[in-house]
Amino acid sequence: MTARIYEAKSFLTRGRNTLAGNRFPNSSEALQFVNTLYDNGATKVTVPNVANFKSEDEMYADTVIVKLPSDTKKRRVLFETYNKELLSEGFEAKDDRGQKEITLWWD
Repeated sequence: MTARIYEAKSFLTRGRNTLAGNRFPNSSEALQFVNTLYDNGATKVTVPNVANFKSEDEMYADTVIVKLPSDTKKRRVLFETYNKELLSEGFEAKDDRGQKEITLWWD
């Protein structure tokens, strides 16, 4: 079975899909977060590991993958957001080591 990956804004504006319900109380707040990632320079934000609840219009995911830009200022802002989320989940902050992407996961 092939894993489905969705562009994050498309995922969140489709039906009753939910992203990290323990972090975002509703899809509107999750969408605001994704829009902020794009505004801060993310070149693409995707949602992998999607689980169907009842249908294609009622799915759940707890992870986003953020494709990083090459611009160092934009990367710095995205890493600030990334590290804030990591620390809030009990993980250690990470350094920018030239990664092409970062993964945000909420448990």
